[in-house]
Amino acid sequence: MEPSSPAAAPEQPIAAPSKNTSADATAPPTNSITITATTTPAPPPSIAPIPVAERPWLTFPPFPKPPPGVELIAFKDFKALGIIIPEPPAGGPAQARGQPEERGDREDAVGEIDGLGIQTLTLRVHHDLTTMEKRKRKNVRTKTLPDGSTVLKRWYDEWAEGENLRRTSCPIDPSLPRVDRLYQAAHDFKAGRPTIQNQAVNQLLTQYWDKFRLFVGLISSVQPTAVRKKNAAMRALAAQQAAAAEDDDDDDELDEMPNASLPKREATINVRTGGADDPAAPGQSAKPTGQYTEEERQHRREYFREVRDTRMDRFLNDPENVVKVFFSNYASDRGDLSSEKFCNNAPLLIDFFLKFLQRNRVFPDIDRQLRKAIGVAEQAIKELPHGIAMNKIIPDDFGRGCQQLYGNMNGYNVWDADSSSEDDEEDEARTSKKQKTDDTPVDMAVDQAASGSSAPAPVVLDPATAAEADVLKAALGGDLEVITPEAAKGMEKELENLGPSAHENDWGQVPTSTNAEPGLSWGDAPPSWGAGDDDPFLQSSTAADWECGPETNLVNRFLGPTTLALTHTTGVIERSTRRIKSVVVPPAPSTQPQQLQKKKKAGKGVLDPAPSPDPEGIERELDARLAKLTMAPWPTYAVHTNADVQKPRILPDSRGAAVLDDCKDAEVAPGPGVPHNPFKDDIVVYVAPEIVDRMWVGMSIEGVWVQLARVDPDVPIVLTDEQFKNLWGNKKKAEGGPGVPVAPTKVWYLEEVRMVLPSFHTEMTPLPTDEDVFGSGENPSLE
Repeated sequence: MEPSSPAAAPEQPIAAPSKNTSADATAPPTNSITITATTTPAPPPSIAPIPVAERPWLTFPPFPKPPPGVELIAFKDFKALGIIIPEPPAGGPAQARGQPEERGDREDAVGEIDGLGIQTLTLRVHHDLTTMEKRKRKNVRTKTLPDGSTVLKRWYDEWAEGENLRRTSCPIDPSLPRVDRLYQAAHDFKAGRPTIQNQAVNQLLTQYWDKFRLFVGLISSVQPTAVRKKNAAMRALAAQQAAAAEDDDDDDELDEMPNASLPKREATINVRTGGADDPAAPGQSAKPTGQYTEEERQHRREYFREVRDTRMDRFLNDPENVVKVFFSNYASDRGDLSSEKFCNNAPLLIDFFLKFLQRNRVFPDIDRQLRKAIGVAEQAIKELPHGIAMNKIIPDDFGRGCQQLYGNMNGYNVWDADSSSEDDEEDEARTSKKQKTDDTPVDMAVDQAASGSSAPAPVVLDPATAAEADVLKAALGGDLEVITPEAAKGMEKELENLGPSAHENDWGQVPTSTNAEPGLSWGDAPPSWGAGDDDPFLQSSTAADWECGPETNLVNRFLGPTTLALTHTTGVIERSTRRIKSVVVPPAPSTQPQQLQKKKKAGKGVLDPAPSPDPEGIERELDARLAKLTMAPWPTYAVHTNADVQKPRILPDSRGAAVLDDCKDAEVAPGPGVPHNPFKDDIVVYVAPEIVDRMWVGMSIEGVWVQLARVDPDVPIVLTDEQFKNLWGNKKKAEGGPGVPVAPTKVWYLEEVRMVLPSFHTEMTPLPTDEDVFGSGENPSLE
């Protein structure tokens, strides 16, 4: 309230005169009084709540009129259109002009608009989630197949659901160096991915991702997983404990009896001379890392940095070729092409990454090459798993049946008793330095252990000289007895002369009786031949149990009773890599010649055999019954040793005219017929009809290809007992199949498969190895 009179106002302070100015010092003194009035605010008026009955009652209609120029849509006519996030164009105007994109243009290109084309706005304030929104939603990890069954989603199904909307954490500036952009894109690709519940699959994907990063130069080495680190730490701890235990044993040896020792059991000791010619263990450097000087370490760091930069430049300059090499020669060199897990998961992972780069326009200057690399990855998704399936069904029944008829022609089991190579001499020298333990001394050691004898068991040695025997005795202890091979053979003969009486009346054996068999009582029938016995080795067995019964050759499945083994033999044999050029299925039975139709005979469907011997008729049957693969030679061949595709090679069992080298004046192997050129000529391989659908055109097969040739009818086929025993074993010389070939045919069969390669197979160009640069024995750094 305002004061009613001045007397009612409170006393105010009197301001003192100012002393800061000179004018105040010269002015005459005056008394000035400053009065300050203060007011006390009035309390707010109390507003009583309006009773419910007195509140205004609002009813609609009538509705409020909309503002002028605004048209309202009725709820029944409203249609939700949602929002639209357009994908970035493949090539915008800035790219067409060869100019970098502006940041504003990029943000507008990926802006969010609604269904009517109106750009949406982002709220400045982010509100907290409500209680319903905070509830954990059910994570659907299943999918329904077209047949109605429900299966768990694979990791690639979960990734594919929102992959088109996945972006980098921030727009990548195209003016940055290519290496920095690749590092940022690789980091953003892995971050924010859906969590994979299967830990085994998660570890596999991490392993494949590290392999790819190492191959393209994003990392210099692959760090071991936590499990491997833990195992290494446990092994180190166990080694320390073992060393400590040995020290304790050494301290306690003085208190033990000097002659108390357990009998020595089987022992194999490799003796190394330690000379200059003794190679170091594989994977070990000839010079330890700790002995390098600072200058050498710096030189090595620079070299490894150059290798990493070279790998990255290869990917940034030609990603298509890098992806081809990664899924062909690089994966084959590390054994990944035979791994179903790698073939089923790694191509999908790299395909996601390449599409992530292309979608975010990380490298707009190589967009075309990225698209080609994506095509290679999509091709690898189909062909790598199919290659494993092809490897399981070939060689087919026809190839294995011909192998049963003619024997192995792969050249692995051919040896000459008169020839000796340097490798054989080294093996013999290495064997002479290896101590061997004979079975007889081992049995003696067991008997001594059972009887409580403390005499040490002898260890049979094969020393080259007496000096080596003395060295071994000094190294292994003075109680070691050195036995020569002659003495060991004499001990074997003595054991054989003892006969079965040497083990009679041992523990657990029942002595035989001459009057009656033990265990028989009145009324029991005497045991008969072939009766059952508790010992499985004494029970009766049939020929099927021992797999010695008659077997039907697999060729009879297509030809029936045939004289193929009497009319044809093996001709040219080559080991090479060939590409599937075309596939021809056999004709339908209704279109086959009349003499090849099936005829009922004795109530069974049996093929009438061709007139014996009729090589031309058998070839007609093969042509009508089997499918045919036209195999083309590989166009180019690499020269380095790690290449998967090597030059074709004519094997020792080959019998026929063939070109031995790919040059102008190459040597030609003698034989009947026109010389076969494995570097240029196509071959027609006959296979079973049921596998022809899985033979994809373009894929390659590396194996042994065998040609059938007609035999000379005037020369009888004589198969000696030695040849019959060694059809599938070691042969003293290469002589091919039985019979003498006189005329080569167009029929080939596949005997052995080493590898199935995809259609995009590419050999990698090796980089200089550590050994080439530093002269050390470390593992090479190819790629």
